[in-house]
Amino acid sequence: KNINSLYASAERHTATKADVYAWQEAEIPMHEREVTAEKMTKLGYNIRCGWEDNHTGDDCGSKVAMAFLEGYKPYALEYHDRETVQLAATGRWCERMIDIKDGNQIIVIASLYGYSGASQDPAIARKNDELLRTAAMRCASFVSTPYFICTDANTNPQTCRAWREMLDKGMITDLPYEWGNGNPEFTYRNKGVYKGMSGPGVTRIDTVISNEVGAQLLSEVKYLWDTSGGNDHVGIAVRLDGARVQQKVT
Repeated sequence: KNINSLYASAERHTATKADVYAWQEAEIPMHEREVTAEKMTKLGYNIRCGWEDNHTGDDCGSKVAMAFLEGYKPYALEYHDRETVQLAATGRWCERMIDIKDGNQIIVIASLYGYSGASQDPAIARKNDELLRTAAMRCASFVSTPYFICTDANTNPQTCRAWREMLDKGMITDLPYEWGNGNPEFTYRNKGVYKGMSGPGVTRIDTVISNEVGAQLLSEVKYLWDTSGGNDHVGIAVRLDGARVQQKVT
């Protein structure tokens, strides 16, 4: 879900009391890092942001953030390959592993924000494709651990060149598309979203992607129309059947 400044709108965007939130367009500059974390702590959440994975050390801030309800312990995973290091350096991606059952069963969640303008500018589209491809390949590489990418991809997930082959091969799954039997809801309208919206300027650029094992845990997909009023993106809630998780921490 896109939120345009987490610090200013934290209460509204945690109103549903989800276990985990993954936000894009979070707009957290480095100088607001501590005050934003303090505010989220008061609301009962631990926050993790893209700047924590940004190895360039600059002051670019964060376009993505995740929040975990107190009781969950998010862990950063190690990576040393060039592609993932570059992905983290964009400030548009972060991932964390959490245990969800008795401290010994795990999933991985990532927040990913595509480049605005990818649908109009070929150069931005190529840059966006590389971003999305790298994130999806990492997701698919987790063979036995459920992995989920929550994203504003700034392109239609079903026609995205970076994902089309992986979707066709079952390496990744577009969860709202599958839940909607191939007829998912639109998610974006620049003058404010509402249920049943259609027409010019209405698109589907937001989704939750999973790897093959993650797709098997899907219990429900819900569009958060009631709490997305006034926003240009609708929030998407995904419920998982934790009893099906088999991957254990070792």
